[in-house]
Amino acid sequence: MGSRTSPSLVQHIKLLLSRTDIPAVRVHVEAALAHVSSPKSRPTALVRYLRDGVREADRYGRWDVSARLHHLAEFAAGRLTEEQLDERLAKADDDTAELRGQIGEQIAETVRRLTAAIDNPDSTAEDLRSCFKHREWLLGGAFLPARGRAAHEVAVLRADGVHVWAFGRANVPALVERFEDRVVPGGDVHRLAARTGTPATVVLGHPRYATGFEATEVREAVASYWRPGLTVMTYASLTGSLERMTT
Repeated sequence: MGSRTSPSLVQHIKLLLSRTDIPAVRVHVEAALAHVSSPKSRPTALVRYLRDGVREADRYGRWDVSARLHHLAEFAAGRLTEEQLDERLAKADDDTAELRGQIGEQIAETVRRLTAAIDNPDSTAEDLRSCFKHREWLLGGAFLPARGRAAHEVAVLRADGVHVWAFGRANVPALVERFEDRVVPGGDVHRLAARTGTPATVVLGHPRYATGFEATEVREAVASYWRPGLTVMTYASLTGSLERMTT
């Protein structure tokens, strides 16, 4: 390729940057773009940038990003023509669309299972946790099987370490209570949160079972529970988050 970087490579990296929404990956792609835009850019250094980007993207589970970075590295090394690169990137787009369709179906199925469990007032915490069996990645990390962990809990490995999800029942009539002129978390919220380590997310209750309170009051009261490293939400908030992943 010579000592100067092809202008088309800069265009391809800009295209990749426009499709990348994970900050850790964007930082790397932006660094690669800054490098290739330099008059002193050398292809060998660029290949190193791009290959490092493949590892970084894989770490975050973004196969669509890492595939494109790999093709760009091959192009930068002179092993692909621009026409071949265009073909590879087009195929990566098709593969990504298919993958996203499959992921969308998995999310929709999980929401259906979770909604059915929520609708059943007799569902246990373990029933609700089981809705994520083999779908723990929806909780934001890689599943970590752990001996001795409570049946209502699941641990996932994230980029910043281990995170625990603790599931309670959806049917919690005393989920919130009135204190003077405010709506505050009820005793069940405090009890489940108290026996959960951090960092963690606690999910319990649903507005439909909290009679006498508006859904907004319930959501805001539960979310107001504060302890460093701990997030508390209702199942309505969780299903809402999952549904937004498909839009």
